[in-house]
Amino acid sequence: MRVLTSRYLLRAASELLVRNVNDSCWMLAFDSAASQAIVRGQIISAMEVLTFLVTPVLTAASDTVGRKPVLVLCALLNLGYQLCGLFLGVGGSVAGLAAGQFFYSMSNQVQVFQRAAMGDLYLQEPAEYAKALSTSELCYPLSKMVAPLFGAFLLRQAAGNMRVVYWVGTALAAADTLISVLGPETLAAEDRKPFKITQTHPLSFVKIFTAGKKLRRLAIVQLLGDASDSGWGTIPAEQVATIHRSSALGWSVAQRAQWDSITGLIRVLSTPSVSWCVARFGQLNTWLIGMWAYVLHIVPMALMPSVAAGQASLPLSDWHVLAALPTHGPIMHRVSVERVMVASAGVEAGFAQGELLGMSANLKTMAHVLAPLLWSRVYAFGVRRSATGTGAAVAFPFYVGVMLMTVTRMAIAGTLAAEFGQLPEGARGQR
Repeated sequence: MRVLTSRYLLRAASELLVRNVNDSCWMLAFDSAASQAIVRGQIISAMEVLTFLVTPVLTAASDTVGRKPVLVLCALLNLGYQLCGLFLGVGGSVAGLAAGQFFYSMSNQVQVFQRAAMGDLYLQEPAEYAKALSTSELCYPLSKMVAPLFGAFLLRQAAGNMRVVYWVGTALAAADTLISVLGPETLAAEDRKPFKITQTHPLSFVKIFTAGKKLRRLAIVQLLGDASDSGWGTIPAEQVATIHRSSALGWSVAQRAQWDSITGLIRVLSTPSVSWCVARFGQLNTWLIGMWAYVLHIVPMALMPSVAAGQASLPLSDWHVLAALPTHGPIMHRVSVERVMVASAGVEAGFAQGELLGMSANLKTMAHVLAPLLWSRVYAFGVRRSATGTGAAVAFPFYVGVMLMTVTRMAIAGTLAAEFGQLPEGARGQR
């Protein structure tokens, strides 16, 4: 479990350390935010198509040769992402940034295999699996508290030299690769399965929609959620769609790092409440609480003002920013609860762990193939319609689309109340 935990921390730290710098590289590579949104959306979509084709092969291979070789491959791809930014992206090369996006999209599949590795631990030591799950929930927000601030500190000490940040990110990615190479294999030899080419079909996720009402509706909820979430990372890469990463609002790398650190702290502090909510209210109601928090997160962002001429930035103390802060914990934890619901429904439908993870990953990829094309056009439409080119005037069409998807997800999930039950069996008698 220590190896898995170390990999979670190093992976998250290396990614979050350079994320704000990477966004700045994208901004410098284009003359306008609208053209950046369209080009970046097309690049992300193309890379996700490749991921869509490769993920089933990697999933089937991990069930045959073990998790370790695939995790090592994903670590090497993450290292490639850092190197592309270091030697190409800093210079404003669109080709270099596109190559980095390729490595990032491919290496991002490591999450699937890390969850599979935790599942292997569950088969061997249930107690270790429980500890791995609880620890992994804290790794990303802990990294988010520290890594962006450290990246901003390095950038300031290096007088704006972005390569210094990428050098540190490369070192963290190299350490992740080394640990992956030296770490143990979690899949026992007797649990491995023969490689079958029929299991590598990229459209295998269609079986999810034919496995009964419960899993089918959850798959639709997940698909809409992934399509919605992809927008936050598409229209100029979390710059205008979100307050905290809005170049239109003039936020510097340091300001964005402060926001990332605060939201990471909120998520860490709110993590213990998730298990309490599930025990007290049930999985579905806990997820709905997170969705309502998502709605409350969107509203102040949609109402944020445009930046006046000569105004450097929207301050952290602005009420729109402060109103969005408390919702970050339940927003992020809803994703974990959603995964648990999909996993439990998949087991009931008779799917094996690896097969279900592979199909879920491809379903997510499908959303990431199509949604960036949609959201980049939505953003470009907002830019053309906006007289100022800043703030809510630009992002408002995006917020409307996200809100419609969110309401639809909640309505579909609400029809599954009978299947999940409003409360766990042990909690019903306590009311």
